[in-house]
Amino acid sequence: MWARSASIDISPKSPAVLGANGLPKVPVSAVADQLEANILVLGRKDASLVIITLDLLYVGFRLRYAIETRLLGVVAPDRLFLAATHTHRAPMVDVSKPELGHFAETAFHSIVDRVSDAVRELLNSPARSVTVESSHGNHSAGVNRRKRRRFVVDRHGIRFNSVIMAPNRNGPNDPQFRRLRLVDGSQVMAELWSTALHPTGFPFRERMSADFPGYVRRAIRDQTRTDLPVLFLQGFSGDIRPLTPTNKLGLRRLLQGRRFAGFSPEQYDDWVAQLVTDVLDAKWKSVTGDGVASVRLPVDRDSFVVGGPPPSEGWLHAFRLGDLAILGVPSEVVTEYSSSLVPVPPITDIWGVGCIDHVWGYAPTQAMLAEGGYEACGFCSHFGVESVNPRVETELRDNLRALSSLIATT
Repeated sequence: MWARSASIDISPKSPAVLGANGLPKVPVSAVADQLEANILVLGRKDASLVIITLDLLYVGFRLRYAIETRLLGVVAPDRLFLAATHTHRAPMVDVSKPELGHFAETAFHSIVDRVSDAVRELLNSPARSVTVESSHGNHSAGVNRRKRRRFVVDRHGIRFNSVIMAPNRNGPNDPQFRRLRLVDGSQVMAELWSTALHPTGFPFRERMSADFPGYVRRAIRDQTRTDLPVLFLQGFSGDIRPLTPTNKLGLRRLLQGRRFAGFSPEQYDDWVAQLVTDVLDAKWKSVTGDGVASVRLPVDRDSFVVGGPPPSEGWLHAFRLGDLAILGVPSEVVTEYSSSLVPVPPITDIWGVGCIDHVWGYAPTQAMLAEGGYEACGFCSHFGVESVNPRVETELRDNLRALSSLIATT
């Protein structure tokens, strides 16, 4: 396999409103740690697959289109895989969701320029022959955030038998992390890794940060003693968040039950250090099979939500490296959909990835739609949509199966 890779700084040089940090109109200038775009180019120049992960909440249709346009004639749209790490401490470059953060236009244009220029430069650089290795393991950093309470008193009034955001240790979870690295001789030249975990734990709302993907990235670089590109792909994490402390015993807890509280800086350091330790404890094996493939399956907004701002069309995007396949979905997919990730021979390993391209909203299950809660309906006003498509589970599971079969035979 032939590969080229690069890592670039996309931290804004001027204040920018962040996405989903709870301050949708407040520009932020402090940078706690560097925001990055990490780029991996696989294959020969005339048939390259370009994979880009960006430390952003979402990519959004406008950023996707702008990068596509700048690379027109160089990279075909169906060979360009764009994913956000989903950090909640990065400039808001998705213009369609102002309630989550006002559009950071200066940061947007800077990212388009830097990423497009870096891809063009990579495509004009020599490719390296690499072998591919993968690894799997588990961590204890996340917890399901959907908890049914028989009785709740909060700002919405008195509610009975409601699903709230609270730690549910017995709820569905996917604690697995997945790693893939490309090795040139004895040197690691790039790595991809993925897990299903919302990057919402960073304790400072008014500082930019890549959150835990950035911490793990630096640790991998320290371990390899190289400044290699490290691409993080967000898993099916729609209902999984960091296992933070909970609210203290008192009247609020009596009325609302055990709820999430934020990390203190010291607690966050301990939490992310344990995650780093777990991820670095990898046992590698060779990825078998030959070649690189990429396919897209068209989907429309109505497959996920009812109503909302453009675009009305999008894609599920899968790529394959030998016998390993990665399926990307333009949605915040809840972890229950991991059960649909069934390898189709010759595929032996399959990863599910959310937050690619333009995200219309969450993809809950049928059971969640009946229960309610943020992932089923609470997010809709923030995303500017009316409701979730009641057939979202049937359609998404059908599409995941179709995409698995398609990438296996491409």
